[in-house]
Amino acid sequence: MEVISPFIGGGFGQKYALQMQTVLAAAAAQRLGRAVKLVVSRAQIFHDASFRPAVRQRIRLGADRSGNMVAAIHEVDGQTSRHDLFPAHYAAVSSRLYGIKNFRGRERFVRTDVQTPGYMRAPFEHAACFALESCVDELAYSLGRDPVVLRLANDTVTDFISKLPLSSRHVGECLRRGAERFGWSKRTMAPRSMRAHDDSFIGWGVAIGAYPCFIVPAVARLRVTAEGGIFISIGGHEMGQGIRTALAAAVGRKLGVPVANVVAVIGDTRATPSI
Repeated sequence: MEVISPFIGGGFGQKYALQMQTVLAAAAAQRLGRAVKLVVSRAQIFHDASFRPAVRQRIRLGADRSGNMVAAIHEVDGQTSRHDLFPAHYAAVSSRLYGIKNFRGRERFVRTDVQTPGYMRAPFEHAACFALESCVDELAYSLGRDPVVLRLANDTVTDFISKLPLSSRHVGECLRRGAERFGWSKRTMAPRSMRAHDDSFIGWGVAIGAYPCFIVPAVARLRVTAEGGIFISIGGHEMGQGIRTALAAAVGRKLGVPVANVVAVIGDTRATPSI
């Protein structure tokens, strides 16, 4: 079977996972031997498409008076359907934000009479980060510590789950550089204590986050024609960040040729297989 999707992205929101109606379109195309276009009405979307699940999160965070986080408990109740599961792993991300040695995560599914939830805009990991970071802010205010300083004091170079050293981690560098460029030293912690030039209230906040990056094997092919054309094909697709432009620029710079001579071919299994 050939898949040709050079311009329609997939990887954001509801396009990340396979929807039920997509299978019907593929089956119909195979039986008819021709292209099939399936249109889902707005009314049908509320029954066929996925949605962001309702989630209840409870976090308990313990620290000593110096601001060293010593223990945390992250409990999550997430919505799912009666017939399926939505494999969200919230604590797997929140447990890695800081060097908290005593961390316990508990995730539980709550089955409801709805279709199976899915991804909607930001992935579920960011909801977990938001919950923990909100708690870290409360801790900073309770201790009278600067929120940036508190986060830096609890940075880590070890992965909590694997117990292995991290190959790279730049959270501390980002916090320091951001604080310097943003003028964080001018911030006051008291609520409603900062005003803009027009006397309106302003507030400055800080938070960190994480997202798991899954690495899979990939195939890339480079073809050069006698006329000087260069074609680079990969087994990937356009997710919205401009992968064609990035590929053409990288190949042109590496080969020392004009970017206009480089054609990036993506989203086409005829050019490069997708592993």
